[in-house]
Amino acid sequence: MQYKIRLAELEDRHRLLELYTSMIGLPGCTWNEHYPNMDIIVWDIESSNVYCLYGEGGEIIAAASVCSYDEEGLNDVDCYTSVGKWTEFARIAVNKEFQNKGFAKILLEHIIELLKKQGFGSVRLLVSEGNATAVALYEKLGFKRCGEAHMYERDWLCYELILNRRDMG
Repeated sequence: MQYKIRLAELEDRHRLLELYTSMIGLPGCTWNEHYPNMDIIVWDIESSNVYCLYGEGGEIIAAASVCSYDEEGLNDVDCYTSVGKWTEFARIAVNKEFQNKGFAKILLEHIIELLKKQGFGSVRLLVSEGNATAVALYEKLGFKRCGEAHMYERDWLCYELILNRRDMG
């Protein structure tokens, strides 16, 4: 199958909302009708934060946001080992039709290589304890569990991937 990875464009916003909404209710998914919403999607697109993996017909197969700011409040979580320039993954989703076929791994590996070239020292993320599929993927990509956090009225597992040791403090 042919695919293309690029930053999402504003014309993709409705398809992204449809993708995110389709995840609600899946095992381990903590999303609801309020999150993620169109305001977040538009902000991600306008900030060049969301990458999509597109299929041959232009359909969005997978999406992931890369936030170079402290959107999720991870600056206040003390279990992360990295200092210096870090970023975070958020809003990772794969179209149900394409799940368990390696597309999330392809997309995240592509983004990780871009982040290394941009000089980031690490990538952080939060994942629901109940999202076994996501946990397995992150561990396969080399993310290490570094602790737990209670935020947004939920318990989370904290994961981190060290990209560039020389950027560590």
